[in-house]
Amino acid sequence: MNYLRKKNKMEKTKIGLTSFQIKIIALVIMTIDHLAAHQIITTDNDINTLMRMIGRIAAPLFLFLLVEGLRHTRSKKNYIIRLYIAGLIIQVLIKILPLILSLPGKDLPVGNIMQTFFYTALYITCIENITKRRGDKHERSSCMWSPARKIISVALMILPFVFVFKMPVINIFIPSPFGTEYSFFFVLLGIAWYFINNKYINCVLFVIFSVICRIVDYKIFTGDFFMINEFTFYHVFISYQWMMISAVLFMLLYNGEKGKGGFKYLFYLYYPAHQFLFLFLSVYILKR
Repeated sequence: MNYLRKKNKMEKTKIGLTSFQIKIIALVIMTIDHLAAHQIITTDNDINTLMRMIGRIAAPLFLFLLVEGLRHTRSKKNYIIRLYIAGLIIQVLIKILPLILSLPGKDLPVGNIMQTFFYTALYITCIENITKRRGDKHERSSCMWSPARKIISVALMILPFVFVFKMPVINIFIPSPFGTEYSFFFVLLGIAWYFINNKYINCVLFVIFSVICRIVDYKIFTGDFFMINEFTFYHVFISYQWMMISAVLFMLLYNGEKGKGGFKYLFYLYYPAHQFLFLFLSVYILKR
């Protein structure tokens, strides 16, 4: 009997990586990237460049996990709120810490990909609200549909673009979608992944996107014709960012399982904490 139970359990376990395992892998790779960014281990440019090249894998993996999380979350609204609050806290710290450290006029070299993920989740949810019809089989109840929900969704999609240009105070609370880390292209990629909802097609799309990032010269986005000098459209076309293509290997290994429970807020806490720690070590201890 025990043998049969173990056998059934093994049969139910899918081969591949769970979302939890991919999250841990992405966290480790992200840490390697930021160790190099702040030169914590060494000042050797070759070693740090290699570490940063490896680090390109982390962001698309987190985006992949975000999309999967949105498919399975009980409340997209709460998910969006968590991302917004996390991004807001990081942005406030980036702005006020230089004042505390007597570095007025300077932003700390700390990333805030929470804003990118916030807009990805927001736009996915808004698009769903706009495209759903009354009586849709995917609706939990007909009362969830209303014209007001569609109008609000359209407003939420348009409002951030009103604040495109730099407005220091306002942008803390309503960041420009064009100024998000890894560019708005990452937001569009996440939206495409969500609605295509096919692992293999999504991987092909990601490979194509990575190849384009390798071929396109970022300088075409900085000319006066585009008038986007202050935007970060071009960030994914810089240097070795195209090496994020390696993330497709882990995406293909995803088995659709959540994996080990718990650690729900691990990324929300670890992401800013380790960045500020590395920054402190780099500036005040190692004097980089």
